[in-house]
Amino acid sequence: MDEQPFIFTPDSDHPEWLNWSIKDTSGFNASLGKLLVRKNSNFENDEHALVRMTPQQRHSNFGGVMHGGAMLGFIDVALFGALHILHDSWAAYAVTVDLQTQFTGAVKINHTIEAKIYITKETRSLYFMRGTVTQNDESIAAFTALVKKLPQYKKQSS
Repeated sequence: MDEQPFIFTPDSDHPEWLNWSIKDTSGFNASLGKLLVRKNSNFENDEHALVRMTPQQRHSNFGGVMHGGAMLGFIDVALFGALHILHDSWAAYAVTVDLQTQFTGAVKINHTIEAKIYITKETRSLYFMRGTVTQNDESIAAFTALVKKLPQYKKQSS
């Protein structure tokens, strides 16, 4: 792959945030809708990424809240936005090999959710990541993930 498949552009409605979208809108990522991402640092050694989305009716379950599968999809996609914004990496050349999630609340439709994501360790072939998802400062989910770099990624990042 010769170029990055993601598009990052400043968001005029949200200063300091970038719109994050994918060039090929026929894939799963596009089903999540508009995603915003930014790098954040609260304290020394507290660098993390923030990724936002606003769940729509198409993301709901029969109970009228965000479907758990849609939430897992958001978390999984957000990992790659975090990799890009924190490491300026070609995150498309990586795959999730493990995602452990604990749901702690229900997500209201049409209200923004935010994932706060940390890279806790990077090895030659893996990223160890963790994070939380909140809505209006209420805990919705906590997660840990392992993301594996693919050979194309290693070649591009050398």
